[in-house]
Amino acid sequence: MTHRSSIVPASEVASFVYCPEQWRLQHGLGNDSENLAAIDRGEAFHVETARLEVGTRKASRLGLLLVVLAAILLLVGFLIRG
Repeated sequence: MTHRSSIVPASEVASFVYCPEQWRLQHGLGNDSENLAAIDRGEAFHVETARLEVGTRKASRLGLLLVVLAAILLLVGFLIRG
């Protein structure tokens, strides 16, 4: 008998909510999915999406930093002229 963790992965919960019979076949009986190529493509898609989101977040932070820096430089310029 294998020892299962008390933590249930979200994918397993989603499988049960979507179709209890699917959950029983996969997790209860241990049958493998037949669409492994589609699963691999989906996982690769999600990895790429996450990578792009991280890049977008970094670019947004850089943009905000540049706006703040420009505002500080304008304020310093006005103080020096005035």
